[in-house]
Amino acid sequence: MLLDLGLVDAWRLQHPTTRDYTYFSPPHKTYSRIDYILLSKLLLTHVQSSNIKPIVISDHAAVTLRLQSLVPVSKPTLWRLDTSLLPDEDFQRLIHNTTKQFFEDNISHTDNW
Repeated sequence: MLLDLGLVDAWRLQHPTTRDYTYFSPPHKTYSRIDYILLSKLLLTHVQSSNIKPIVISDHAAVTLRLQSLVPVSKPTLWRLDTSLLPDEDFQRLIHNTTKQFFEDNISHTDNW
C-alpha cells in the first residue's frame, strides 16, 4: 500500500541494516518499531538525516528527520502576537480553554513521576 501511494520509510532507507526500535511494551518486555516517518519518493534527495532517539519519557522513541530546504531560506523574523486580538472575547475564550486543556492533559501526567 505504501508503494502504491509513493511513500517510503525515510529512516530505513538511510539505515538499511541497523536494528533499532521506537516502542517498548512494559507488560510484554518487548521492543518494536512502530513509529515511522513516511516520505514521498520525490523528497528523498532532500533528506539530510534521520534518527531514532532513545526511549526516555514515554514508551515511544522520537523519530527525527532533517530535510534540506526546498526553497531559499530568508533571514528568520521574530513572531509577534497581534495585540488587536486581545480584546476579542472569542480569542480570550480560545486562549483560556486551550491553556486549561493543556494543563489538564499535562499536569496529571507529571503526578506519576
